[in-house]
Amino acid sequence: MKDFSKPVSCQVMPQTPRWLDQRLSRARFNQFAYVAPVPGDLGEWRERAGWVARRLRVVAGLLPEPVRIPLAVESFAEFEHADCVVTPVRFESRPGIHVTGTLYRSSRQTGRAPGVLCPHGHWPSGRIHHDDRGSIPARCLALANLGFVVFSYDMIGYNDSRDVMHRWPPALAREAALWGIGTCGLQLWNSIRAVDFLCSLTDVDPERIGCTGASGGGSQTWNLAAVDDRVKVVAPVCMLSSHYQGGCQCEEAPLMRLGDLTTFDIVASLAPRPILLPSVTGDWTNLNPEYEIPRLRRVYALHGAGDRVGNVHFDAGHNYNQATREYVYGWMLRWLAGRRDAPERVPEPAIGPLPSDRALILAPAKRPTTEAKTHRTIRSLAAVSDAPFSRPLTTSKGLTGLRAGYLEPYAEIIGVDAAPVDVAVRVTFAQTQCPGFTVSRQVISRRGVGDAVPALAVVPDGVDVDPGDRAVLAVCGEGKAELFPNGKPSGLMRSLIRARLPVLAVDLLGTGDTRRSLTDVPRDTEDLLFHAFNPSLMSMRVQDVCTALSALRQSWKPSRVTVLGTTLGARTAALALPLVPAVDQAFLDLKGVHDRPRDWADDTYHPLILATGGLRGALALTTTPDVCVTHADRQLSEWLAGLDRSAGSRQTYRGVSIPLSRLVG
Repeated sequence: MKDFSKPVSCQVMPQTPRWLDQRLSRARFNQFAYVAPVPGDLGEWRERAGWVARRLRVVAGLLPEPVRIPLAVESFAEFEHADCVVTPVRFESRPGIHVTGTLYRSSRQTGRAPGVLCPHGHWPSGRIHHDDRGSIPARCLALANLGFVVFSYDMIGYNDSRDVMHRWPPALAREAALWGIGTCGLQLWNSIRAVDFLCSLTDVDPERIGCTGASGGGSQTWNLAAVDDRVKVVAPVCMLSSHYQGGCQCEEAPLMRLGDLTTFDIVASLAPRPILLPSVTGDWTNLNPEYEIPRLRRVYALHGAGDRVGNVHFDAGHNYNQATREYVYGWMLRWLAGRRDAPERVPEPAIGPLPSDRALILAPAKRPTTEAKTHRTIRSLAAVSDAPFSRPLTTSKGLTGLRAGYLEPYAEIIGVDAAPVDVAVRVTFAQTQCPGFTVSRQVISRRGVGDAVPALAVVPDGVDVDPGDRAVLAVCGEGKAELFPNGKPSGLMRSLIRARLPVLAVDLLGTGDTRRSLTDVPRDTEDLLFHAFNPSLMSMRVQDVCTALSALRQSWKPSRVTVLGTTLGARTAALALPLVPAVDQAFLDLKGVHDRPRDWADDTYHPLILATGGLRGALALTTTPDVCVTHADRQLSEWLAGLDRSAGSRQTYRGVSIPLSRLVG
């Protein structure tokens, strides 16, 4: 019988000087001044451009892609204005979400014409806004008279778009983001379906589709083009900047800017498609001629297409005024209509304002959008997102399909380096020799990152760990000290020692030695844009699990690895399992842990986590051969039983209520 009377100190991090995990001190925001990187060659560009498109689809909730339901286009009373036929239209982009807009055709048009989408941006009157700074109807009418079929459509919550509000209260936006639902994603899908609509028209050439908008409409323009290569020519106005990324929920989906994704990255991914980028001295595009445009031309030069980047720079404030529009007309004629002899600037005819009562579908009194209605629509969309995880799987085909459709977006959503290769294991104190085992106090870090994972390495006497047979990573909800209450090994720890299993026990960020870190560096997580630019605490904790596993493998070189987690640690370990290199066994004690929306809050909050099924999704996506879960609630137990049936002989899922000592049996 071992004598476990000698107390073990679990303190690893020094009290003075305080060690601060540098991940907490690197908060970014929408006016952070980024570098605009130029890839070294086409291979580097392809890799980054592919990632940009995938990232946008994931954070917008479009991977897996929603079902493309029939558009069921409704046309309303058309009328003539400025030699054009103007038709208000409405169609459904997905159940409960409608695209509403105005279609413009020249009354003289014959045959197929190029199509142009005109998202409007944050003008007060939306798609019918008309003043000296910007006129959407003037733009659309002028383009139609030049031979284009033009569709101007409402941003979410503007004019006839009344399914949800445009700006959501923080609590509602945070809840919706768990499923990847937000105005940015809804607008991007509406734009994709607007392309579907234009391409469905018999008088539109589907091989010649362009898009132009200013400000928030500029963001919509390049987001659409980045994920839909049917858009061949673009003119985003007064938006490109490396020191401002956009300040509205509709431009900043949660997780969007992680990996330092910027608007420059998105625009660069469009090469070699022709792009005109008008800019001004009076907003965040002020440095375009000196900084962004030369760098973008270097990107396009990799494709031999430097002449396809255009810029006009005005001494003016934020706008899409007549002068700017006239350069856009020349650009669209040259590159979309194929008229290479078109002048750089095409004069705009005098055009009166569009009669709003005829251009809009609904009267103002019939266009109320309340928070309650927005919440109902979100709930309906969330139910669709939940559907693949709402009932236990029953077949291997179902499990295979789930993994094929969700593993890639899951990896993007969690956003960690799953197998860091350059990990430092620092010994901060001398080893403590206890009867029957040795304890080493360590701090684990990824080189060049500045993270700090406190750990205890516990090796039973007589065990050779280099290389070893089996090792255990312990991730406890209360940190490594949970295995040594009052300095003495817990019952579980004693069992592991007696079973001659070396154990690496770690503190996740904000627990154990790092508990004070979260108060030392407060994070403004209530800011609606915070999670667009900064990783969640939950994802940093998942990274800690991945980093600790790499350190364990590097130090001990075990042939088999078991991951043991309790409560918060079990939740975190479960999220890491689909991403890390092969783990042989996982033992997760989920006592007090649930998979309901309200259980993904505060320290466990992570945007889009329910878009891939939360804990249910993570457990389905892991290929760990033996997954044993104790204290699972009824819903999760039923899900585990379904996984066990579906996995067949390849994996074993056990949802049981047994003591953790089963681990060493």
